[in-house]
Amino acid sequence: YGFELPKGGSGGTPNPLVANYECADGKILVLMMLQHNRFWPILCRALKREDLLADQRFNPDATRAQNLPALFEELKAMFRTQPRAHWAALLDDSECIWGPMQGPLEVVEDRQVKANGYILDVDHPVHGKVRVCASPVQFGNEAPVVRSAAPDCGADTESVLLELGCSWEELGALKEKGVIS
Repeated sequence: YGFELPKGGSGGTPNPLVANYECADGKILVLMMLQHNRFWPILCRALKREDLLADQRFNPDATRAQNLPALFEELKAMFRTQPRAHWAALLDDSECIWGPMQGPLEVVEDRQVKANGYILDVDHPVHGKVRVCASPVQFGNEAPVVRSAAPDCGADTESVLLELGCSWEELGALKEKGVIS
């Protein structure tokens, strides 16, 4: 409909490497590295923050575990210094597990969404060209197709109610009461 949905919070997390971070442009990136001890040095190198590897609050692993709230604040402050595209370029070149948090306007332009054909263009008889989600079920590497446009809301009400045994008189009464249109 041409607008973004409201953003959610990024409250406390027991693992700062599994958290959402707001970037300088207001866009969110999501880190999803459950094994923080394994990924900590990889993340520091990817983000060009080797200084954090020397920070006694965050190394060794046991000390970092005691200082996770401080580490979360450090990462929040760092990610806010650059737009998401900056961090994306660094993270894409690493083993880090991450992704952009995308709203409806961004996700339809995502390169993986496009490559996998998750959004299809459909010619609707009333609304013209519209974009719809493809079926998540695909077999034999066949591209999904849309057989027809969805009917307008209530378009089949009369025929369904007639099939269920309603008479035309009952349909008229339901229309008068505003139950159906």
